[in-house]
Amino acid sequence: MKQKYIDRAKYEEAYKCARKVYTGDMRVTDAREHLRELGLNPNSALDFVYIFQHMLRGEVYKRAMSVEATEDFLMWIRRDYDDAHFRNALIALGEHIRYRRIPLKGHRAILAKYENEQMNMPKAKTALDDLDVQPIGNILPDKAKRISFVIERDENVRTFVIKRANGKCEFCGCEEFKLPGGQRYVEAHHIIALAKAGSDTVQDVIALCANHHREAHYGEDAEKLESKFIQRLAELNK
Repeated sequence: MKQKYIDRAKYEEAYKCARKVYTGDMRVTDAREHLRELGLNPNSALDFVYIFQHMLRGEVYKRAMSVEATEDFLMWIRRDYDDAHFRNALIALGEHIRYRRIPLKGHRAILAKYENEQMNMPKAKTALDDLDVQPIGNILPDKAKRISFVIERDENVRTFVIKRANGKCEFCGCEEFKLPGGQRYVEAHHIIALAKAGSDTVQDVIALCANHHREAHYGEDAEKLESKFIQRLAELNK
């Protein structure tokens, strides 16, 4: 079935609403009503919100979007989010193409263009690249006095979250090892770090197993996990 043309101004507004829905600043029903008032079909409005969310998560989306809208969504995601989210959007587009099982030549051309750009981008160099020779180290290392500032945290928030978890990771549900007092070990994690102006409230803190806590800080999918943690915490705080 041939897709009905939707002008750029309408699907750009749909993109903006989808962003607000994703961050929890707008309800899906409010987004649909707002876009309906602008002349966008309610079902099409929901499609754009659905596709946007799946793009950010790197998940297959099964609803159709025009070639023009697809490329614009990719450009806007690259503009508004980090490289990890943009790569997720490319993965989602690839999965969508495989799911549809029809030529989708325009979509394939867009995907190929951006994938080639990604492949030709220089990879960031890390300290590990410089460690070709075993370092000597220091047998008697010097001591140095350091002065630093730390962000004060509300211990009651941490205690509440640990109690709420009841010994289980609030993300994957696994039970960690037992502490001497008999409780199960979990760690409180600020989804939006305090150093990045996150809040020290139960609305921003989730209890995690040690593996997911370390992955949230150091894993290559940390950004993707952050989005999943936000969604999971919203479910817990309902």
